[in-house]
Amino acid sequence: MPSGNEYAAEQLKSQGNACFKNGDYEGAEGYYSQAIQKNSSNPLLFTNRAMARNKLEKWEGVIDDCIRSIEQLPENMKAFHLLSQAQLAVNHPNEALSSALKAYEYCTKSTQQTTFSNAALISQHVLKCKKRKWEIRERERIRRRGDLLSDLETMLERDHKKELDDVDARMESSELSRTEGQEEKEERRLEFEKKRDDLRTAFAISDPEHQQKREVPDYLVDGITFEIMHDPVVTNNGRSYERATLIEHLKRSPTDPLTREPLKISQLRPNLALKEACEEFMESNSGWIYDCDATNPFAEVSSASIVVKGLTLPLFRSRLYKGDAVKEYYTAMTSWDETSPRCEEDEVGPDARPSMFLVENDEGLYLLTFAPTDLAKRHDEFELNVEAYTPEEVIALLVGLEDDEKKKQYERV
Repeated sequence: MPSGNEYAAEQLKSQGNACFKNGDYEGAEGYYSQAIQKNSSNPLLFTNRAMARNKLEKWEGVIDDCIRSIEQLPENMKAFHLLSQAQLAVNHPNEALSSALKAYEYCTKSTQQTTFSNAALISQHVLKCKKRKWEIRERERIRRRGDLLSDLETMLERDHKKELDDVDARMESSELSRTEGQEEKEERRLEFEKKRDDLRTAFAISDPEHQQKREVPDYLVDGITFEIMHDPVVTNNGRSYERATLIEHLKRSPTDPLTREPLKISQLRPNLALKEACEEFMESNSGWIYDCDATNPFAEVSSASIVVKGLTLPLFRSRLYKGDAVKEYYTAMTSWDETSPRCEEDEVGPDARPSMFLVENDEGLYLLTFAPTDLAKRHDEFELNVEAYTPEEVIALLVGLEDDEKKKQYERV
């Protein structure tokens, strides 16, 4: 039998649920807060209050509640989803994407009947986070092309923020209801986006080569990794996925990732038309579409050790070139110890020998050591160690090689 406080918390939670169902989100927030005071060890109470605060657009409160819920229930899909929404609302797309991917991971592991609808909803949100990151990257690219456009966009953004702050102030003073305030915010947002798009269109007409707007179409994005596909295959229900990631999924669970219907590898068919579209898109947009993933894993990290899956060494090299991530590229074969734990040669392939890569991109300089992992069972799994270096350290690293023969092993590619 629950204690007195736990029972009282459940009663308050029920009252909060009733308020939430009726659209009284402030009332729901109040009841959930009282319930938490009675029983702060129930993670679902924090999730419920986060849902109410999400409706009220109290983003910092949503983030705080979700974190406290996740601390008590680490695989809380709903908390990660709400956390991602709030992080995106406060313009933290990197963190939002990380949280959304966690929510999607836990959702696909779930055996509940609502998994399909939840997975579809969360996958849409993941793409929204991706698009926000792409939009920021594209905006920065455009701004680097022209100071005038950058200045004008900054002015538009500043005016838009003032308008939103004004609406918030009027809502705070009860001059506007919450519903009226949200409607006015949406109107202001649409006006701002139209002005911004009109401005970019005008600049694109005057400089079409450099100012062309670039977006990643949803149909090019894999529904499992949320990356642009390279070798898409289509399932029985007509949805396409990246071949390697779908096969990896089917090895673990022979079911469709979304519908949960039985699915075999033999049922997959190559989507040649989509593959051609992906190749054409990547060819015409190389240099900006790649995210911090296996194709360019060092773009947003300072020090890390990660496992790169689905990527052979030649493909890794080609992705560096295609993604325009490498300005200076050196390689050297390191000492090879045949007694070192590794895969068999016929499993790994001739290119799977430890190599060093000195890489410079917009984020800085990195030394990467690339070698097969001792746990790898296939040729497409390697250990990639990433270390950040200052330019001075890199120069010292290269010049400091006393062995002339070792120096000669470095070659400009």
